[in-house]
Amino acid sequence: MNRLIALLCAVFPALSSAAYTPTATETAVFEAVLRDEFNAFLEGGETVIGNRLGLARAPAVAVALAYANGASSPYPASVDNALLISGAVASIERDARGKPMAAFATPQPVTVRAELPPGMPPAASLTLVCARMRVVDRSPTFLDCQDAAVVGRQAVAALKADVANFYAGKPTEASVSRMAINVAFYASQLPAGHGCPDEMAQCRRHIEAAIESPSRSQALRATVRRFQDAGVDMSPYEGGAPAAD
Repeated sequence: MNRLIALLCAVFPALSSAAYTPTATETAVFEAVLRDEFNAFLEGGETVIGNRLGLARAPAVAVALAYANGASSPYPASVDNALLISGAVASIERDARGKPMAAFATPQPVTVRAELPPGMPPAASLTLVCARMRVVDRSPTFLDCQDAAVVGRQAVAALKADVANFYAGKPTEASVSRMAINVAFYASQLPAGHGCPDEMAQCRRHIEAAIESPSRSQALRATVRRFQDAGVDMSPYEGGAPAAD
């Protein structure tokens, strides 16, 4: 299991009217999840924060292969959706406007380029959030880009705020409540030396072990009761069988 978020996104109904105080272990597990999410986002991977931002993933190599024969119906010459472009950098060039453009290391003859944000230093690999893509002289070119690290930090801060709102009983998205409940469940199964959030490998091992725990169902019910005791409205949850996969 490479990422904690895959262990913490089981389908739980949204809750409301919460007045819940997370434990120290829950806080540590949540911080581990956020760090894992941020790192995966910077690698151009599939993440909750990327999905929340509505970003389509666009690894540079995959883009080059898709446009190997030029623009087509499934791969148009113009895309105006937000995109997460990532890959190794072959060179930094300047376009006709004098703006720095990264050329990614991709299979030839297609070159994939992205406009660098102002002040962004050269790097061996890049992950950028770009507002649009245009095919220019057979080259998929990503424009109006931001450093993914800047966007990722903002997204993590927003997710933290949403979870805090959930604990305080304010309306949240279903995915936020699912994450908070699952964090609480898995945190209840971890030993004192769980390693979260600083020892990520150790943290993952203990969370994975919780999946196989024979007391899993009992612990999940206890987690639900803690939310109920905190004044959480569990009526949407009670209509379905709980799971923590």
